[in-house]
Amino acid sequence: MKKCFVFLLLFSFVLIGCQKQKSLNYVELGGILFSIDTSQKENIDKGVYDIRDFDIDSEGNVFILVVQTDSDWIYKYDSSGNFVCSFAKKGSGPGEIQVPRRININEDDLLTMDDPAKRLLLIFSSSGEFMRSYKLPSGIRHADLLKTGCFLTTKMRVDLENEGQLYFVLTLCDENFNSSKELAVYTLPPRSPEILSAKILSYYWEVKSNKIYYGSDEEGYEIKIFDLDGNLLKTVLKKHTPVKYWESMREAMLEAFEETREAYGNLAMTIDFPKHMPPFHSFFINDDGYLFIRTFEKKEEGIVHDIFNPEGIFMGRLVLDSYERFGRELYTYARAQHGRVYFLREKEGGYKELVCAELSVSSSI
Repeated sequence: MKKCFVFLLLFSFVLIGCQKQKSLNYVELGGILFSIDTSQKENIDKGVYDIRDFDIDSEGNVFILVVQTDSDWIYKYDSSGNFVCSFAKKGSGPGEIQVPRRININEDDLLTMDDPAKRLLLIFSSSGEFMRSYKLPSGIRHADLLKTGCFLTTKMRVDLENEGQLYFVLTLCDENFNSSKELAVYTLPPRSPEILSAKILSYYWEVKSNKIYYGSDEEGYEIKIFDLDGNLLKTVLKKHTPVKYWESMREAMLEAFEETREAYGNLAMTIDFPKHMPPFHSFFINDDGYLFIRTFEKKEEGIVHDIFNPEGIFMGRLVLDSYERFGRELYTYARAQHGRVYFLREKEGGYKELVCAELSVSSSI
């Protein structure tokens, strides 16, 4: 990891971490405590043969959302990696889910998941009991239930006066989903019948310890931290060197594009590749308030994550051998709490493995 100088901008609550190359300091992972391997027969037999998303509750239990199922969507493992139960049955009845997008565990250990097909936000206890559901108004893509009883939502906005330009809007809503405050607006790449954008959509948010974290590539390397009422507490900034667009990403995009062209009759389109990757992909926060930002910088051992302390000061870096594929939707790739880090990695053959390893940040920096 790098030590850094910190400039306090008193009137804007901005903390800027400046790099000092000679003092780079990397945090080392401890031993692997357990893993949930989707290539193992015992997991395949249960229905866990791929992982779409995951989250961890306050007791260290692991909740996995699978990619597809004929029975349950959620699989629970205890803090030692032992299977406990499955729940959230696939279906159209009360408490059942047709097509979940992502899951989230809030500060009260309630698991929330949205079903775009039914336009519902469903709430489950950590034991898998269905609690209730909320009908999502038109335009809301996702909602997180906050400790205040209100919601943090992402909405789709269309500007008809600007050729139908699309935006994602991060919005605080009351208990009836009435908008109370917009926190951020993200501009999607323009739609064109002739040009397909290969830009990676880099907008991400997390709710942790009664704070809302948000960042996007539109603001550069910048993470804004709000309280649950939407008041800006601080902004974390860091200088960064742009990373050239990954060749592996280019090849994957071209392969998928050719398959699409053939399926739809050789569409007359071209791909617009950006020169660089976004400043960062996503981030996660541990229970001590340390912020881990997943960059697009690669080392031989994996992907580089920048680490900031609770005051927003850049402290160092962590390398995780984590999953590298990126799509239009951003899902969870790593979590950290109670001196542990949980991360997804891809095994030979394309199988995913959720790894739990020891991680002591404060003693390593």
